Amino acid sequence: MIKYSDIELDFTLAPKTEADVFLDENVSVLNVQPTGPFVRNLKDEILAFDNDTVFHSLDEGVTWQSKKVLDSNSWSVQDTHAICVTRLGTVILSFLNIANLHFNWVKKTNLPTCHVDSFAKRKNYDGI
Repeated sequence: MIKYSDIELDFTLAPKTEADVFLDENVSVLNVQPTGPFVRNLKDEILAFDNDTVFHSLDEGVTWQSKKVLDSNSWSVQDTHAICVTRLGTVILSFLNIANLHFNWVKKTNLPTCHVDSFAKRKNYDGI
């Protein structure tokens, strides 16, 4: 195991840790824009999704191509999205559209009302 002092773990919803990061000697650190989740399509290429963009790598994540797939003015995708590839190669993306989030606290009943749209988008993948 090799110690990487320059890697800092910063989790948005958890306390920042000062613990050292150790990686196996067969692992290398990549500077990648998408943070995952990642999937492989039937051509063994790596795909990821972030907010409104699909990322695609042909070289094991060293370089990435990107393609915008959602209008960022009307969509805001939360980090809890999912991406999968079926046995036939169809890419399925599932996400919540936080741009349409409705939350209200009703004083009269002392109960919340909440609504958020969930979506699934599919594509028979043939490259970006």
